[in-house]
Amino acid sequence: MALLIFPYSAIVNAAESVEMKIHVTGHIRATGSCTFSKKGPLNIGFGTVLYSTLGGNTLKDTSPQSLTSSMSCTGDYAGQTTMQLIPTITGETDYQGVRLMQVMDDSKGVPSKDLGIRLLVNGAPQNVNEAFNVDMTAQPTLKVELVQIGNGDGFVNGAAFSAAATLTMAFL
Repeated sequence: MALLIFPYSAIVNAAESVEMKIHVTGHIRATGSCTFSKKGPLNIGFGTVLYSTLGGNTLKDTSPQSLTSSMSCTGDYAGQTTMQLIPTITGETDYQGVRLMQVMDDSKGVPSKDLGIRLLVNGAPQNVNEAFNVDMTAQPTLKVELVQIGNGDGFVNGAAFSAAATLTMAFL
């Protein structure tokens, strides 16, 4: 013998109606994932940077360097995807309407007032510390370029410089 207990509100005659509020909760989980073919930090070398002292100190022959290796993606990455280059040891500086990554003058232990690194996305300048849209079916070409932002009076022969950043990707 079994005893069934129904709450009073659940016993309804056929001609009556009952309203029941239902709340549904859950979590959305994105399954998109991308990895770069080169594991670990990517070291970009500008090599020996030459400058001229004729008519003021100016950089010579600083061609853009490739920023990333190839990337492969799996899962659900449809929708809007963004990337952002975030400086980690220095800040940013404005130059000609674009935010560049500051460069550390290693000999002095301070950010250089004469050098910056410009991010190029498909050849166009892009602000650092600002997300930009990425078409996952046509991955962007990312490069960085060493740029003279000051008058060059801080250039010292043989001085080393450095910068570091993190490239992030977000699926929105």
